Order: sequence, then C-alpha cells, then structure tokens
Amino acid sequence: MRSPVPHSSRSAQGSCVPRAVIRSASRPRAAARRAGETGFTLLEMLVTIAIIGILLALSQSGWKVISAMDLKNAGDSIADAVSIARQHASSKNSETRIAFFQTAEDGKTSIRSFQVLEAGRKPDGTPFQRGVTRKYRLPDSVILHGEESLLAADQGDWVGFAFKPGGRPQGLSQANNYLVLYPRTFAGEKPANYIVLQVNALTGRVQKYQP
Repeated sequence: MRSPVPHSSRSAQGSCVPRAVIRSASRPRAAARRAGETGFTLLEMLVTIAIIGILLALSQSGWKVISAMDLKNAGDSIADAVSIARQHASSKNSETRIAFFQTAEDGKTSIRSFQVLEAGRKPDGTPFQRGVTRKYRLPDSVILHGEESLLAADQGDWVGFAFKPGGRPQGLSQANNYLVLYPRTFAGEKPANYIVLQVNALTGRVQKYQP
C-alpha cells in the first residue's frame, strides 16, 4: 500500500520554482509594458514626420497659389484704373492722373497704393485734385518694380502719369510706359511669375503681359 505524500511535498513537486522568484521575474516585464505605453514606437514617429512633411508642402503650395492670385488681381486693378483714367479724361475733358503713393515700411520706401485723380483749377485759379476712384492698396504679397519706368515720373507726393483733357497720355514714351509687378519674394532675379503692364504712349490703352 502506497503511503500518503505529505502536503509540503506535493507543493514542492507541483511547483519547481519558488513563488518569490516568479514574482520578481514578472516585475521587469510589467515595468517594460508601462514604459512602452508612455512612449512612441518607431512606426508612430515615422507617421508623425510624414504628416508634418505633407502639411509643410501643402502650406508652401497654398502660399504660391495665394501669391499668384494676388499678383493677377493687382495687375487687373491697375489696368482697370488706367482705363478709367483714360475714359474720365475723355468724357469730362479734364486732366486725369494715375497716382502711385509711396509708403515707408520696415525701413524701406515702396509703392503700396494707387488712385485715379482728376486735376484742374477752380474759377479763382487755385489748383485742385479730387479722387475719381477710391485709393487701392496693393496686396502685401505684391510689389511694384520699375525705377526706369513710368513710376520714375516723380510728381511730388506721388509718382505716375496723367491723361490730358481728351484722353491722350501725357509725358509717356516707349522708354517709360511700363511697370512690372513681382511677388514680394523678388530679390534681384526675375521670378517665374510676374506681370508687365504697358501703356501705349499714343493712345493710352493698356496691355498686360504675363509669362
């Protein structure tokens, strides 16, 4: 007859490793799991970097689109102003000016606005000028360039040119009948996107060129 095995002997046979050793061995694994929960995996970091790169690319392309739209709108606005001045001088038989105004910004003087003005004299001989249109401000992303163009016609507090009574341009020639609009990123080298506005020195009609 088989003798009964003591309770202590069964416990030793059912578990070869003491419980204290098992508990101490499981603690590093639990700590590792907790550390992993608070950090980032390599895959998560790569996905984050990819998203940041996509956002940067979209922001740059979006800025280029907005700058191109601003450039086109500025060119159209100036061309419309020239046409309005020509028509006003013809219909009202009065001198009408395209005036570009200079503004000091960031320590530099640049042209930031323009307006169509009617000029004349009162019955007592006093000169006057009044606005035919409101003053338009150029978008911040656009600059005017052309020191040797019609912008060089310094008239005191403004630069530009005028239409004589009847609608003929005054003081224009083939050498100074244009201006160029550039994106603000212009830094001495001609950018890929720009607009040239040319006013016919004889008829006063304006043409727009854009590459």
